[in-house]
Amino acid sequence: MNTELKPLVAMPAEFDGIKYRSRNEARWAVFFKELGIKFAYEEEGFDLGGGIRYLPDFHIPFQDKFRRDMYFEIKPSASGLIIIDDPDKKKIEALANHVYISVLGSVHDYSINLNLFGSSGYDFSGPNCGDCDYLFCQCKHCGVIGFEYCGRSERIDCCSKNNGWKDYNESSDEIQNALQIAKSHRFWK
Repeated sequence: MNTELKPLVAMPAEFDGIKYRSRNEARWAVFFKELGIKFAYEEEGFDLGGGIRYLPDFHIPFQDKFRRDMYFEIKPSASGLIIIDDPDKKKIEALANHVYISVLGSVHDYSINLNLFGSSGYDFSGPNCGDCDYLFCQCKHCGVIGFEYCGRSERIDCCSKNNGWKDYNESSDEIQNALQIAKSHRFWK
């Protein structure tokens, strides 16, 4: 019996006229679109020095609906673990010295709240900062989407009604609906 593990092979997909390298990336595009978040796919690469270049999957610019300028790298995940090789991890860490970036696993695993280090939420890195346990959340007052520590929507820089109290809203109906649509979306050739 052959017990050798076979590598995951990404299945390309097209959504909204854009060809994605994997269905996983396309599902995140569905999620962002359903939330009304404008994004760019593989918009710009970065020269990290020493001949090393990196092209993040998604750039979400600061906008009315998402109050942070950041990048998302999409990696496969299985059984609650994001699968990332060491060279990519080092590139992401180098890029985090210049921009805000997070690594997301599968849309299907999102409810598991996974990250590279095994705690409950996604890693978030940027200039002079780094943390884990970040989740998408929504302001209960104005509806703006954020990506904040533990899904604490009061941390979103959006409206004067956020009073600083711990206000968790990572499971808003709008976020859950967008996740469900992304999970169930079918990509046809």
